[in-house]
Amino acid sequence: MVEKTRERDVAERTDVELISLIRDGDPEPYNLLVARYQGHVYGLAYSLAGNWEDAQDIAQETFIRAYVNLDQLREPRRFPAWLRRITFSVAMKWLKAFRTGLFEQLNGRVDLDSLEIPDFAPGPQEVVERKELAEAVQRAIQSLPPKYRIPLTMFHLDGLSFQKVADFFDIPLGTAKSLIHRAREKLKVSLGTYYSEEVLPMVQEVFNEHKLPAEWTKEVYEKSISGRCWFYTPYDGGKWSDLVSGDEELRQIVAMESELGPLPSWARSIVEGCMYHVGACGHYLFPGTVLEVLDAIGQETPPPLAHGCFTVERAQKKTALDYCLCLDAWLAGASPEDAANELSALAFRKIDWQTVCADLWNVLGERDEIKELLVERLLHYIRYNVKYTVWDDDRGHEFCRDEYLGKFSQGEGGSDILAYYEMPTFDYDKQSPRVQRVEARLAEICPNWPRVRDNLLEWWLCAPKSFRFLERKLWSIGKGQSDGPFDSELLGTYESVPDFLKCEDTYPNHDEAAAWWREFMVALGGWWKGTPAKGVVADDVSQRLGESTSLKRWLVRLYARRLRRLEENNEQFSRLVNPKHTHKRGNKPLSLR
Repeated sequence: MVEKTRERDVAERTDVELISLIRDGDPEPYNLLVARYQGHVYGLAYSLAGNWEDAQDIAQETFIRAYVNLDQLREPRRFPAWLRRITFSVAMKWLKAFRTGLFEQLNGRVDLDSLEIPDFAPGPQEVVERKELAEAVQRAIQSLPPKYRIPLTMFHLDGLSFQKVADFFDIPLGTAKSLIHRAREKLKVSLGTYYSEEVLPMVQEVFNEHKLPAEWTKEVYEKSISGRCWFYTPYDGGKWSDLVSGDEELRQIVAMESELGPLPSWARSIVEGCMYHVGACGHYLFPGTVLEVLDAIGQETPPPLAHGCFTVERAQKKTALDYCLCLDAWLAGASPEDAANELSALAFRKIDWQTVCADLWNVLGERDEIKELLVERLLHYIRYNVKYTVWDDDRGHEFCRDEYLGKFSQGEGGSDILAYYEMPTFDYDKQSPRVQRVEARLAEICPNWPRVRDNLLEWWLCAPKSFRFLERKLWSIGKGQSDGPFDSELLGTYESVPDFLKCEDTYPNHDEAAAWWREFMVALGGWWKGTPAKGVVADDVSQRLGESTSLKRWLVRLYARRLRRLEENNEQFSRLVNPKHTHKRGNKPLSLR
């Protein structure tokens, strides 16, 4: 009851109050802003794009961009006007990319009557079937200059009042009424002999056919298969929430699913298996693991093992163990020359180990107890990662067989990636008595040890830049001081850390990854909409997916939404596909297998 009362109180707050809550760190009220303005944005997007499906994409991108840039809104009371400008900006970029002719027509002249829009030319006077009349009305609406088409669309599409249209466009109420009245008058002229008294209700019916579905409830969502693929997003667990209820794209996806009837087992397995487990951080084999889901959809067969989080093939593990040997040598007190000689002879990676060892010894600096214990703790965790991560030919039993590194559970098999080496938390290597002794001592001598520990062990072997992160952690350990507070902030993600492990070939060039990602997401959208994009990436997508069916289109649309939510909610994934200029670029080729 208390929670429902709070939700009601929040829902009744003004835009300014909701924005204040969001800026204070509570993202939930943003859902209410989305719900409050989704019709406004959707109607405006359709008015500009002239296509219902494109309008949904534009609206989705608008709300994402608004959320990301909310701190830039100087006057929260003007949120509607600010949101309108973002919608225009997103729509124009969309048109420039995909509908060049319309972009050139609208760019810089959206509010003028003098646009060169072809006149609506109805066919010969005859008895028009209801369907044909609806098409005629829709064409006539599209023929209106944007100055009239936009407010008319929003008025009918979301059932807005004249006042709400005026508020959204920041114009006087009388102006809003006048624009909508004149739009109706122009419709009469455009329709010509098609016009009759039944046309006015038909205008509303045309918009009603494309309104977002009203049936969107907790029961509907939680029974759907569409709610079962959201690992590492706010939707994980398939439970209803304010964020889910405000996601109009997800609402459309669930509606598509409901029209399919009972789903085949292979489709359910893809959603609950490989789509759910797709790498939350992007995976070091990006975009191969992303494309694997498309292969499964195209072949209508889920893979035996979902290659996503906590899945690592042998080559990556061998690389990790090479660096483990390097750190072992440092702990043992070996000289960098002796360590390099052994690595040159035994290591899987054929790199300049003489330089790597010399640089690492220099980075770690003068030895002390804290440094040694931190390196020992990190080294154990790396080996633990090597042991528990799995692959098709390695179910956690191929590496580090001679060491007890933490809790191990022999599963019954199947495709569950954690069935063999059980790891529901990242603390299972604490089962090792050796680790317990190391941590107990660090708790005594390392200031801020709990925080240092959390940062030290925030590392995954399956991540795209796992060895770059290892460089940062080792560099941070070298900056610690045994006679003063250990600066746990140094275990962050500094881009200025030198490349002393020579691991640039283990992670991709982010610019290449980002370019591929942009084309890939456009290709997914075009494929499920039946308007395939052009280009090498789009051709690859089409080839993998094969013949289009309603079931595949639902799966691809769901997958595209799942990936977009992952991009929005996971920092590492976002850094991979939306890199900043300061992010370190690798030179590993993209894994387009």
